[in-house]
Amino acid sequence: MAYRCSHCGYQSVKWFGKCPNCGEWDTFVADKNGETEDRSWIGEEVLPISRIDLGDVKRLECGIGEVDRLLGGGLVPGGVILFGGEPGIGKS
Repeated sequence: MAYRCSHCGYQSVKWFGKCPNCGEWDTFVADKNGETEDRSWIGEEVLPISRIDLGDVKRLECGIGEVDRLLGGGLVPGGVILFGGEPGIGKS
């Protein structure tokens, strides 16, 4: 089910008392189509991982063989790796 603001047209899968887009109260109605418009933050075609060409990614070996193997050959510059943390921190 989808909801739409009758004032500004904002769409959401969640009902709001106050529209987060225009700030009007009690304007959310069930969308007759039942679907939201397609939206994507990614401007490119979605491909299976097996079809993605990474090219030549330079990796920095950390010197610990098992860690380098786990990371696919080493650390990627600009990447972030979370090895451990408290429960609920978002490791998975």
